[in-house]
Amino acid sequence: MSDFATGTAEQLDVALADGSSVSLDADSAIAVDFTGKERRITLLRGRAYFDVAKDAQRPFVVEAASGATRALGTRFAIHEWDGTVTIAVEESAVSVVAPNRSTVTIGVGQNVSYGEEGMGEIGAVDLASEMAWRRGKLIFEDKPLRQVVADVNRYRKGTIKVTDRRLNDLRISGIFDIRNPEGVLDAIAAALPVRLTRLTDYLVLVRPV
Repeated sequence: MSDFATGTAEQLDVALADGSSVSLDADSAIAVDFTGKERRITLLRGRAYFDVAKDAQRPFVVEAASGATRALGTRFAIHEWDGTVTIAVEESAVSVVAPNRSTVTIGVGQNVSYGEEGMGEIGAVDLASEMAWRRGKLIFEDKPLRQVVADVNRYRKGTIKVTDRRLNDLRISGIFDIRNPEGVLDAIAAALPVRLTRLTDYLVLVRPV
């Protein structure tokens, strides 16, 4: 169903017909539906950065996980991970509608997340860290383990699986090179009360100590 997609450890820059551009992170996919009245993109999986061309007659809307983000300016990123969608704004503002129809507007340097349960709190975001994947880095600042694992799985062949849901909210920080996803695994094992079990080269289990 996608018009553009990336595989494991692959990134892609896409020029759209209206002059907008999209940068896809690894293991990401979008579907594009432009009409005379609206520009609509569906983020099917992963993460994307949008630089939106101005067109007052055709709103630019990105759907993700039963919610939607409408551009009120130009540059922003949307990240779908483990059933949660996070939006961060680099320039101007966006309007976000969660699956339960709650709505917020966020501006430069802000982010917000939503899921099936509704909208989260608006927060401040370090844009250099948030957009680091575009420079070949993954920067985690006090991020939950489930988000870190979702990110690393995009860059590593195979799957990392957390076996105990109680581990998902453990926090981790660090700066990593996307070309070395094993380095994140090493940091997880060193910093958290977990142990790694490598069943094969393609399946690693994260278990409680």
